[in-house]
Amino acid sequence: MQIKTYQSLPREAAEIRTQVFIEEQGFLREFDDIDAKALHVVIYLDGAAAATGRTFQEDNSSAVWHLGRIAVRKDYRGRGLGLAVVKALEEAAEKEGGRVFELSAQTQARRFYEKAGYTAQGGVYQDEHCPHIKMVKNMSGGNACVRRGAGMIGETVTVTIDRPLGTYHPEHPELYYSVNYGYIEGVIGGDGEEQDAYVLGVDVPVESFTGTVIAVIHRNDDVEEKWAVCPEGLFFTREEIMALVSFQEQYFDSSVMM
Repeated sequence: MQIKTYQSLPREAAEIRTQVFIEEQGFLREFDDIDAKALHVVIYLDGAAAATGRTFQEDNSSAVWHLGRIAVRKDYRGRGLGLAVVKALEEAAEKEGGRVFELSAQTQARRFYEKAGYTAQGGVYQDEHCPHIKMVKNMSGGNACVRRGAGMIGETVTVTIDRPLGTYHPEHPELYYSVNYGYIEGVIGGDGEEQDAYVLGVDVPVESFTGTVIAVIHRNDDVEEKWAVCPEGLFFTREEIMALVSFQEQYFDSSVMM
């Protein structure tokens, strides 16, 4: 999977939007002046443009960015590309100072965006022939803290262990957990679920662990990223971290951010 960000509307994005929103869904006012100022993301699979979306800054606030026109070609649906587009748009906006993300969601897609960490605000309204609802994600706070990326490095977190060292994955028995693995309650990851974390430097099974985030394992071909947590004062190199988590990360195109 390859993700590209464009400063102007690329031909591939226009083709996907025409196919999905005009030909499939019957919208008439698909293209507008916003396309000229928005950042556009296109995801490619095996060289073919498969999904797209755009994000743009609210005129009076550098912190508020709008996401929209998120579309996946029919042949590529069911592969998690929609969430991958959302994540790529959020990351592009974050680089420009975005902290609050808003979008106008078709009501039939509400659960999809809730999984990505968005909350509905206000009532349902019509856009052309289709009911929509405003949805918001606040990266600075809220009931669930949504934080990703290298900005978490150095933070102290508590990991609830649901896959202790020495156990096997309940659905994939070939996957043996050579480190404690769990989640951080109240912190939402890129897949809309609570953030997963590897606990390093603890050589016995534990039920819970409080330590320091020393690295983020970024997956280039997935919507998730994993955090590496270890006892305060302990240090691992990138190579050591990847070796410790390779039992699972070997199945992904992963890199370690420190």
